[in-house]
Amino acid sequence: MDEIPRRSVLGGLGLIGVGSVVGGIGTRALLSDEEEVAVIATAGELDIQLDWKAFHNGNQIAMQAPTDTSGQVAARFADVKPGDAGCFSLSIHNETNPAYVWLAMDIRDETDGGDQPQDDPQESECPPVEYPWLCGRDETDGNVTITNDGSNLLVEINAASGQSLGETHLHITDSIDNIPGGPSPGQFDYSHENIDVTTDTYEIPFDNSNYGLSCGDNPVIAVHAAELDGEDTCWAGATEVNPGQGGNWALAIDHIIDCCPPDETDTETTQPSTDHSLADKIFLDAFWDDDEDCEIDPDETVLFRDITLRGLASNIGKSTGGIMPEWYVDGTQYFSISWNIPKEVGNEIQGDEVTISFHVYAEQRRHNVEPTNPWV
Repeated sequence: MDEIPRRSVLGGLGLIGVGSVVGGIGTRALLSDEEEVAVIATAGELDIQLDWKAFHNGNQIAMQAPTDTSGQVAARFADVKPGDAGCFSLSIHNETNPAYVWLAMDIRDETDGGDQPQDDPQESECPPVEYPWLCGRDETDGNVTITNDGSNLLVEINAASGQSLGETHLHITDSIDNIPGGPSPGQFDYSHENIDVTTDTYEIPFDNSNYGLSCGDNPVIAVHAAELDGEDTCWAGATEVNPGQGGNWALAIDHIIDCCPPDETDTETTQPSTDHSLADKIFLDAFWDDDEDCEIDPDETVLFRDITLRGLASNIGKSTGGIMPEWYVDGTQYFSISWNIPKEVGNEIQGDEVTISFHVYAEQRRHNVEPTNPWV
């Protein structure tokens, strides 16, 4: 059985046949006829794309438009505590050819906080959190990434289509109701005007921001731009500002400032512990989330209820073959895990960290009646 990997192209074929009918023998007749036909075979393609959303205690902390990715950090749930809850929803898009699809989840890395040196978290830089960039109300065009180095907030606007931005504006506040002007970008605290760029960056010192920032804060950030040609305005994020206010529209970002611990190379080495408890203290529901709302509805298929993170990884890891969405045609499948940490866990998880990886593999359905699981 020949497999088509995630991105693959079948060979192209072009055939041209030409025929003619001539009247008479030995000399060219006045009557004639000529026919031509072309046959073209177009290469097939199989391209799976992913997008995701993440929520922590009701706040959206990550969102991604459909993309090709390999190892990208999709979400970081920072400063989780007993009593916390959240959700991660992964969307698998197949808009090309009918395919078999396998999904797996593994624990990639985990550390026990009791064995890790506790250095100043403000000495390290965190991976960026990516938010969608919408122009003209409904067209996703690039992204806004936000990170920090422990003392500065770094906001980068990227217009994916290459459309130049003529001006950008940014405002940071503690509540969506406090965005000035409801909103009016002309009243924002930070602006870059009379520019012609496709990427624009703001670096805002924590102690110089308009209301003060620190690690662990949850500010609302409004990022706005006007395209140079004047056709569209753009906003970042997914939270609507004053929805239903006539023809005006605006979005904002609900962001958590996660000041990450230093890399291992920046700290003294310690003997890693084999006693990792965080993966055993997070409890999950895993389900096919037909409407991608991170809630189990009556008609949705629940795969696991009240299972630990380690238990889920044991059941749907690569080593056990993962799980297979029941696809037969093109489309999108939504997989969600909602999680919680019981309050009674207490200090057992203090300083622990766990990293999980999702894996998606696709293979053509046509001429492939008995597919072989790619991982077992």
